[in-house]
Amino acid sequence: MILRPALLVLAFAISSLAQGQAFDPPERVARLSYAEGRVMYRGPGDTSPSGLPDRPLMPGDRLTTERDARAELALGTATIRLNEQTGFSVIALDAATVRLELTAGSAIVHLRELLEGESFEFTTPNATIAVHSAGEYRVNVFADDATELTVRAGAAEVTTPGGPVRIADGQRVRLEGRDALASLAAPLPADAFDDWVLE
Repeated sequence: MILRPALLVLAFAISSLAQGQAFDPPERVARLSYAEGRVMYRGPGDTSPSGLPDRPLMPGDRLTTERDARAELALGTATIRLNEQTGFSVIALDAATVRLELTAGSAIVHLRELLEGESFEFTTPNATIAVHSAGEYRVNVFADDATELTVRAGAAEVTTPGGPVRIADGQRVRLEGRDALASLAAPLPADAFDDWVLE
């Protein structure tokens, strides 16, 4: 028997009350708010991709957008949009910490608020990106062990073997290879993914 999300929450609440415990809902959840095209899901214990889950995304969950597919996730004060052929995972998610992983493709993050004591991070195959303020950020991960971060508004810091690199509003940084050699450059013109996000 498959329980719908509302019934599942109710079942957990009744179980907790029966054991004399208060029911605590999750402090923060990631919900898939929109998807177009073929978006695949894999949970922590899954051996193969499947259809999208009928529940919020949790730590260990992974999404992959295939060619001509895109997705949008609502994450409290943040909206994350995934381009086609993008690999995305939720690593950690609670009231104080958001840690996400991008293994391929592109994501645009619109962060409306970052409270004192909160951390919001993206990891890629060769870098860790810490967002320091509300704003808009684009992360690209390429097949040649390169990561690009464009800060359209806000401020971020990238951890590299050579030390931290700070990226300010209106800057783009490219991180090359496993050593994440950093080079600053001007932002690129808008592409089809940017246009989709605007729409």
